Amino acid sequence: MASKRKLIDLTADDSDEAAPDLAQLHREREARQPWRLRRPGVSWTGKAQYDDDAVQKLRERLKRTNHGSPGLEVLRPGEDGGYDVERAASLFRRDGCVVLLDALDGPRLEALRRGVERAADVVPYAEPAGNRGAQRWSLGVASLTRQLSHVKAWADCVHVPRIAPVLAEIMGPGYVVTGMGGELTAPGAVEYQELHSDMGDAEVVYEGVKMKNWDAPSPPAVVVNFAVGDLHSLNGPTAQVTAAVAGFSTQTRRCPGNAHPRLREFQLSTVLVGGRLPAGSVAVRDPRAWHCGTVNVTADELRPLPNVEYAPAWNAGWCAPSMPPHVHAGLDAEGRRLCARIVDAPDRAYGWRAEHLRVDGWALGNRDAQREYRVYAAAPAAVAVLEQDGYGVVDVGLRGAPGAAPDLATKNADAARPGVYLPAPATITALEVFERGGRGVVDVRLVGVDAAGAAVTTARAFPERDFDNKRTVSAPATGFAGLAVREQDDYGVVDLKIV
Repeated sequence: MASKRKLIDLTADDSDEAAPDLAQLHREREARQPWRLRRPGVSWTGKAQYDDDAVQKLRERLKRTNHGSPGLEVLRPGEDGGYDVERAASLFRRDGCVVLLDALDGPRLEALRRGVERAADVVPYAEPAGNRGAQRWSLGVASLTRQLSHVKAWADCVHVPRIAPVLAEIMGPGYVVTGMGGELTAPGAVEYQELHSDMGDAEVVYEGVKMKNWDAPSPPAVVVNFAVGDLHSLNGPTAQVTAAVAGFSTQTRRCPGNAHPRLREFQLSTVLVGGRLPAGSVAVRDPRAWHCGTVNVTADELRPLPNVEYAPAWNAGWCAPSMPPHVHAGLDAEGRRLCARIVDAPDRAYGWRAEHLRVDGWALGNRDAQREYRVYAAAPAAVAVLEQDGYGVVDVGLRGAPGAAPDLATKNADAARPGVYLPAPATITALEVFERGGRGVVDVRLVGVDAAGAAVTTARAFPERDFDNKRTVSAPATGFAGLAVREQDDYGVVDLKIV
């Protein structure tokens, strides 16, 4: 059957003005200002509004007073690129936190930014009311496993050579990864979290002796938080009560919550230096130490703080599997050792909680696509999949008959090599779509039944490609008529569905 092609410009409107070049606008914005995470519709959805009198007064007070914790020391890398590990460990034990500047290299930072952008598309819809207070979320709620270890950007941060010696000095040999995620605070979060310890009143067993966590002579866990964008006085920097403020190491005492008479002072003990903490910095935290989330009173700036969580060898027996085997296999040797306890079964369900984003049968629910293409062939002989280095899949098409030229959707002229042809089952019932952060769609395979009625699943087009997320989209009740393909500048193909 002959096929046909249709293009829908998702940026078009009813005016005569040409659709803007969104990628160029993005590049120009990035050249003018630091990276900011923005998601329209997420900001100021709670009980307060940006221009409320009380909010304006709070904003002005924070500009005057929220400049950082008195006595907070930060460390910079030395000439050899590393940190003074003994000093770092000493500050950690004193304050329950040590801040390391310039800890993340450019590629890791950029990848983690793209990861939190994807997570930020999911969490407000997965948990509309917030799960850590109004306008606050754990980033893990974006994942089917409640962990983000399926995302390569997070996994690549478990072993950062510049940070690793500090962690070894704090925890000793044999420490492991227990999970990864973080948190997100949106504009409109105008109430402080209660002052708390992440471990509460939990008991631990140290050298065979059961004790309260704050009595353990070494930290039962360590959390590394990554500043992927600048933290400042208005966007919700974490308040970490240091020894210089409290007069003692807070990880060694039970947290009193908001009943403490110096609560307001503690809320201003933020991880800022002169009102700012630059992107690429990390905070290595003892989760026993007293801390709280602060307010985000910016106009539209979401504040993500992704993390990796560790445990020393003596407290490493409780890890929950969450990392797909293919992600684990892609780590370096030390990364594989660190994550050995969280490797999941190959058939475990993992990936983004994206069901709520699927509109009209789209696999991924990507909201940033600019163009939509449709190609039709009710009974194609094969599906063509083309990729480009650095972009993932950039075109998908249908071959109507054996040996015929495929009808391609995007007709992208930059595809680096001839396409892979997936032989189509007699009846196509579903499409498996593989996604990677920063690359869009990176792989595809077909599901269906053959002429004899037996179930068929093709090979992946590009089985060697890493992916963060896999989604299956089914054919509509009317059957397979063709494919819809959505494209985004600088990403290639970002979504697919069967029509």
